[in-house]
Amino acid sequence: ETCIACHSLDGTRRVGPSLKGIYGNKVELLNGDVVERDDEYLRNAIVKPDLHIVKGYSSMINSFNHLSDNEIDILIRFIKELKWSGCKKALIKRAFKEEVSMCVFSNHTAST
Repeated sequence: ETCIACHSLDGTRRVGPSLKGIYGNKVELLNGDVVERDDEYLRNAIVKPDLHIVKGYSSMINSFNHLSDNEIDILIRFIKELKWSGCKKALIKRAFKEEVSMCVFSNHTAST
């Protein structure tokens, strides 16, 4: 599975919330708590996705705890850039400039 199997990069609602523009925003969770989507939130969302379930979504989430710390850092930087610049192929290429053993988004996106 890849991130974009459940999350869009353009604001479209899918099985999971869109990743576009989420960094730094506050979000209400299923349990009623409101949290900021910062680095810690994103890291937990990747490796422990059931920890913070966004209101309106279910807990049927795949964990990506098999990713290295470096790969998770790259994903977090990519999500941060979506906040400021929107989803553009140039950003995707830049996000995956470093050596990463797998592209969690999609092969055709990272190679263009």
